[in-house]
Amino acid sequence: MGLLQGLIGAFHTRSHETSVYLIEEHRKIVSKDIWSNPMGITFINRDLRNRSFYKQDLRNAVFDHCDLRGCDFRYAQLQGTTFQQVRFGVARSRLLGFSAIAFGVVILAFNAISHMLFGALGTTSENPAWRFVVALYVSLAIAGLVALPRGCWPRPVRSLWTLPIAAAGALLGFYYGGIAATEDPQIAIVAASLAGLSAGLMCVARSQASWFTGLMTIVGAVAAYGVAFAAVGMASAGFSTGHILVGLGWSLLALLYFALALKGLEDSRQSLVRAASTQFQGTDLSQTHFDK
Repeated sequence: MGLLQGLIGAFHTRSHETSVYLIEEHRKIVSKDIWSNPMGITFINRDLRNRSFYKQDLRNAVFDHCDLRGCDFRYAQLQGTTFQQVRFGVARSRLLGFSAIAFGVVILAFNAISHMLFGALGTTSENPAWRFVVALYVSLAIAGLVALPRGCWPRPVRSLWTLPIAAAGALLGFYYGGIAATEDPQIAIVAASLAGLSAGLMCVARSQASWFTGLMTIVGAVAAYGVAFAAVGMASAGFSTGHILVGLGWSLLALLYFALALKGLEDSRQSLVRAASTQFQGTDLSQTHFDK
């Protein structure tokens, strides 16, 4: 979990630092590519793909014949900024990178959740490990709600929409923290708490929300599939013992979480594509000029 955050966070930070350097250097260097302009700065024929201009002051700047695919202009000051003959859209190299990481996250999540689910089978309330089984099912159920639209959350608790992301992080932290500590439950609990808190905070960090939310949504989708799998087993047991209503209830729950799993995967795809695209979220574009 920490390694994953570190790798992508370092990539984002490096991109941001490079962009800040480019902006500062315009005051010192006059060349055919970047030259000072009385009103702002001008980039000419530059390949600026994947650069982060997050919260940068770009007022009255001019981007002329630049490749801006994958650039991050979120919350930047773009009053009077002009974009002339530029390329916006998805940076394929970045999308491929996110896709490779997403594939790794799927493997990590499926491995962790499947091992915990199968390990919980047959555990009864008399077993000392029962409390961990209950915590597992509750965490899976919460993490599986990651694809639930924010509007579905009641207004008084809408700020808790990050809870499924935190639960997804806690699941990974518990399993891999426990494995690293030779299955010590106390260390696993501490790892789950730290991973859950970190995931929740990373999710609300506007500078990194899109790609991180996309990756953690994958974990939530796998968790939703795990709930659906367990619910199918409970429904089967209910039908086989003649408890039709119980079986129907578990069947409906299985269908709900299976639908959430599919929606979660699609939401994750959209988040990662958005993170690899030119972004203007939180930016006032009313005074920005886009010239073809």
